[in-house]
Amino acid sequence: MTIYMRNRFVLASFAFSALTVAAIGFLFARSLVLHQFEPPIEGLASFSQEARGAFFAYNFIAPVIAICFCALSAPILIMFIYRNFEKTQSQECVYSIAFLLSCLAESCRLLIPVFNLWIVHAAFYITIARIIFFGRLLAPLSFLLCALTSVNTKQYQESGKYFIMMTAFAGVFAFVMPINSLHMNAACNVEFGFARILSVFQMILMLITLLGFAFFGKTHKKKDSLLLALGYLLFFTGYSVLTFADSFFLASLGIVFFTAGMKIYLGAIHKIYMWD
Repeated sequence: MTIYMRNRFVLASFAFSALTVAAIGFLFARSLVLHQFEPPIEGLASFSQEARGAFFAYNFIAPVIAICFCALSAPILIMFIYRNFEKTQSQECVYSIAFLLSCLAESCRLLIPVFNLWIVHAAFYITIARIIFFGRLLAPLSFLLCALTSVNTKQYQESGKYFIMMTAFAGVFAFVMPINSLHMNAACNVEFGFARILSVFQMILMLITLLGFAFFGKTHKKKDSLLLALGYLLFFTGYSVLTFADSFFLASLGIVFFTAGMKIYLGAIHKIYMWD
């Protein structure tokens, strides 16, 4: 992907994410004004349901904050990437934006209380669930390919092709993945089939990605590659926590990890290309 095409892709991604956030934000604000924003019904499970203390116990405001943070981070960070990497040859930007689009997919969780889908499981509910699953599969794939293509310099300029491949892969699996429409938790999370297998798969991809960044640094003698690995570990951990955060403690932890990790990761990429 040429620099010109990459920059066009970044701007298109910004426009798409900004419009999506604006649309969902409008629906969210409208439901609040009209008192149509429905909290979860009683009896739904939550990760922090047995915790004690206001900061650690379940509070519906916490997942709303986590979802809003994920949604807003997409257009903000995409524009940050454009401003700081517009003139560099960095192809990591493409994979970073794929991850941020995964964060954007989390905004669809907010539509469950907006349209009160806690009980009525229509086709729209299934569509929301598939979009969420698409994002959660795309997130680990994006940086796995980033790490692997960084190691193999011959494939480095093929970021456009790999972006299409991983979005197609995530899209197909999201379409065929069974959705348990009878179960959800109080953090606006839908239950997918083979949930444990998916979690193990994400952990394996995360480990391979860390090893890929470490090998990249050793092969190309890039000292900042360790910062890449550290930043990735932090922000991906933060992202994972935000996907199930249902207390102020978990939401705060996820936001801190995500912000610190993304700062370290993007800072390391900037140093690498400034030196180059």
